Amino acid sequence: MIIPTLEIDKDGYPDEGIIEEIRVLPFEKARQFLREDFPRLAKELPCSSIRAEEIQDDDSFHGKELEIIFTTGGWSGCEDFINAVLGNFLLRVYYWQWNRGGRHVFRVPLEDK
Repeated sequence: MIIPTLEIDKDGYPDEGIIEEIRVLPFEKARQFLREDFPRLAKELPCSSIRAEEIQDDDSFHGKELEIIFTTGGWSGCEDFINAVLGNFLLRVYYWQWNRGGRHVFRVPLEDK
């Protein structure tokens, strides 16, 4: 665990200090954050949905991956969170797809090779 909690303020917005921590996560923690912290922290946000499941993509170099589907619901607090994740180039490497309506898909290798 890299970030223990999201710390939501009285209006339901994520703490700016934690948002900044996500923006500057170092390379060696990127995969761990996405596999462990991102799904857990996203559950703390109001108006969002998160699903994370193992997939096997036969076309993937990585083999088994964790597919994370995060939907913001258009709420600005969730947008702050996903913008911090996407603002970190090392996390953005695993960004797979965006769909209208705030649906963001990440695919992270389950094994560090």
